[in-house]
Amino acid sequence: FIRFVGWCRKAGIQVWPDVHTAPGSQNGFDNSGRLMPGEPTCTRWSESPININRTLQSIQEITSTIKDDGLDDVITGFGILNEPFEDCDIETVREFNRQAYDIVRTTLSPETAIYIGDMFHSKNWNDGYWIDSTKYTNTYLDSHYYHVFAQEPRALSPKQHIAYVCGKNSRDTTACCYEDYEYDNRTQPSQGISRIIGEWSASFDTLVVTKLYDVMQGISKTGEAPEYDRKISKPRQDFLRNFVEAQMVTYEARDVGISSGWFYWTLKMEGGAFAEWDFLRGVEEGWIPRIPDPSVDSQDKYGTCHAIASRTKDDMSIVNPFPDPSTLPDHNWQGVDIDDDYVVSHADSLTDDNEEEEEETPEFEEETIAKTVTSPRVDATFTDFKDFNPIKTTKTASEVPVPPPAADGTAIPEDTATNAIAPPSSETTAATATNNNGEHHLSLMPFLFFAFVGYAAYRVFRGNSARRQQHQYTTIDTPSSLTV
Repeated sequence: FIRFVGWCRKAGIQVWPDVHTAPGSQNGFDNSGRLMPGEPTCTRWSESPININRTLQSIQEITSTIKDDGLDDVITGFGILNEPFEDCDIETVREFNRQAYDIVRTTLSPETAIYIGDMFHSKNWNDGYWIDSTKYTNTYLDSHYYHVFAQEPRALSPKQHIAYVCGKNSRDTTACCYEDYEYDNRTQPSQGISRIIGEWSASFDTLVVTKLYDVMQGISKTGEAPEYDRKISKPRQDFLRNFVEAQMVTYEARDVGISSGWFYWTLKMEGGAFAEWDFLRGVEEGWIPRIPDPSVDSQDKYGTCHAIASRTKDDMSIVNPFPDPSTLPDHNWQGVDIDDDYVVSHADSLTDDNEEEEEETPEFEEETIAKTVTSPRVDATFTDFKDFNPIKTTKTASEVPVPPPAADGTAIPEDTATNAIAPPSSETTAATATNNNGEHHLSLMPFLFFAFVGYAAYRVFRGNSARRQQHQYTTIDTPSSLTV
């Protein structure tokens, strides 16, 4: 890791590691370091003061080591916990966030960027949480959007996929975070915590968990990975380009002003089975556009999300849901219901006034800038979590999330669960970003995903400065960020 950070220093790339695994598992997913049997749940972590304390101790040790090894000029951001599940007690998570925030900003720097998970419901955080600009500037509520982890979205038509982005994904993005959170018509973006979409991809019809199982089985039987040389057809590439542009536009949320940008998951893949997750391949083949300069909004280059949906061909021949939804039990913990009129109508339900056409815009050359951040060493302290007594909540049977299928669509047997608790890991993410001064940077960090090493690309654009000025706010000055 030290060698990796050294490479990033030479290239002028920032590193933002995150804690992807927690003792006991914060969600029961394989990417938490412990694949649990039965339904996904946070309770093995959130209801265990011992496991919460171990997580805080790990954050203390990781950040202290970063400081001791002289890496804090490159490591300028930190994610305190990836994807705590929706059944976590929210007051417990908020107290954990408070203590983890104090550790990171005391050990590394008071300006260190901090991002936290939204527990799959961003609207639950729109209650004044962390909006104080005197303390919580350069903090981010992180959401992850995919169309492949529930049966219904995988079977959508091309137009419906983009309509789903313009509808549900857009509503979830703009559900938080505001100064005037008490009102239904919210117009004043938070001057403290902002928004990032920390994971999304171009994959739209293949359940990666099941496909990975098939690939590994193929390797074990023949020594070769199935679909290693897979090619993406031109009609499918054309759709992917629109799908990616629609997400870029939506996750930047220019017209609302609450988002600071996005991460693409992932930068590089091996083989063709997971090609739609491969950012570099997408750019090379043209179905992912070169990322605009952070001073340029994607909407100015590609049009509105609705305009992109309007120009998308609704060619069902490119949609190949895998596995076949009819072969799977009705597991849907994400609560996905395809009942939005805009989605159901294949993006035809908007009025003529709202069906905007894409306007031609000039191409912009990208600029590169590099600056360095340093900070003094301060020892961190935190309160033992055992003294915290959160308000307990209960769920009715109808509220308990339904477990997702295993690789073969069946329940995961007890003896297949990993018994060892994995130590905190980090997630690799490449990124262009902006701080509150409108300066741009590129971030990168390592991770292990579904048994293979990959990378992720993200863009955080000029939102913190330009958007907040647009909404008549004065931004808080922060030190310059390392930029590329």
